[in-house]
Amino acid sequence: LQVSGAKTSYVIEDLKASTNYTVRVTAVNGQGLSEPVEVSHVNREPTHAERFAVKNLQQGIGYEFKVEAYNEDGVRSTSEVITIPLLIPVLDLPRITPSIPRITVTGPDSVTIDWTTPEYEPSPSFTVAYKSESSDIWEEVHCDTNFCKIDGLKEEVSYVFKVAIRNEHGVGNFSETSRPVKILPSSPPVVLKSIRDVTVSRKDQLRLECRFSGHPTPEHVWYKDGAEIIPKDSNTEVS
Repeated sequence: LQVSGAKTSYVIEDLKASTNYTVRVTAVNGQGLSEPVEVSHVNREPTHAERFAVKNLQQGIGYEFKVEAYNEDGVRSTSEVITIPLLIPVLDLPRITPSIPRITVTGPDSVTIDWTTPEYEPSPSFTVAYKSESSDIWEEVHCDTNFCKIDGLKEEVSYVFKVAIRNEHGVGNFSETSRPVKILPSSPPVVLKSIRDVTVSRKDQLRLECRFSGHPTPEHVWYKDGAEIIPKDSNTEVS
């Protein structure tokens, strides 16, 4: 159907009740046809809520919306109230993807996470997403540095983590997912290999070794004559 260019509305008659229709409008001049303006239903089934989220809109394209009311008999309103045209802005989301996060278990229900970002990224914020390995639902936390602590995790559960840069426009691309990390129950340090008495000649190298287990991983502190050994030169090394 073709109507006068001065008209911005048109009544289509003889439509069937309870039938979905798609309507497209195209502008015409001596140079040809424009791309059509397409009208489509957002939801195929009526919703009882007074709020509805429309997804998968394209940036840089204008949209108009209209709401119709239906009842149980399939009768609907004939509202011609259309929203003011909405232009979806082109958002300048972060384009840099952080490295895969490094995970350190720090307690029976907590981990610390750190990752690498380019130095030229200006003062970014970050979103860390995590979930149990068997779940499809991601939890998110926000932090202002490339270091974050997450509490409230469950023992004997494996978690995976990923991170993205965030700015005022939203969240950029997430990094690759980390390897699964299992939160193990706490256990006190246990000596697996104790220090043995060793005799060496003068000026020879003396090497002492011991091993511990425990969770979180215990720290080793070396003492000599009751004082902690702190290397002050190349003659002493603690590793």
